[in-house]
Amino acid sequence: MDQIETKIFLCSAMREAEKNMVFATGLTQRGHQIHNMDDLVKLYEQSFSNETVRNIGKLPHPTVQKFTLITVAIVGASRRFLSQITRHQNEVKFMSASLQYSNYSGAASFAKPYEVLTAPPDIQKLYLQSCLSDMDCYDTLCRSGLSHDTAGYVTPQGLRNVLLISATPYQ
Repeated sequence: MDQIETKIFLCSAMREAEKNMVFATGLTQRGHQIHNMDDLVKLYEQSFSNETVRNIGKLPHPTVQKFTLITVAIVGASRRFLSQITRHQNEVKFMSASLQYSNYSGAASFAKPYEVLTAPPDIQKLYLQSCLSDMDCYDTLCRSGLSHDTAGYVTPQGLRNVLLISATPYQ
């Protein structure tokens, strides 16, 4: 596909996530030393090395690893990609632009599979015409009073979307 962008949001959150993982591990080992909130905060603020994070990430203890989260954004992937990736997940949360609440009338953009991008111009034109025809139907249904959610059933799988993925990086 072309025109797909990805970004990890709040890269500094990665260090915070690692801190949470080390903190959770420390808590499992030092619970007997925690007598008040100050003791807990002291454990939380303890320094650690990258080697510590790597070693904890390798442990067969997924609970502490779940205290680390990153959010990845993908702009421009197709709805088809969205439907596929949400079926192949483990400990991942997804959120995307919604056909229920978003109005794509006059604002639609379409992902073009590599095979279409390299196809002869008449095939590329046919693909785009099909997508535009579906969106014309979407516009007509919206103007007739149907909700964006209901009209969204006619939108093409190639309609570009925005996807946020929140995942545990140390699994």
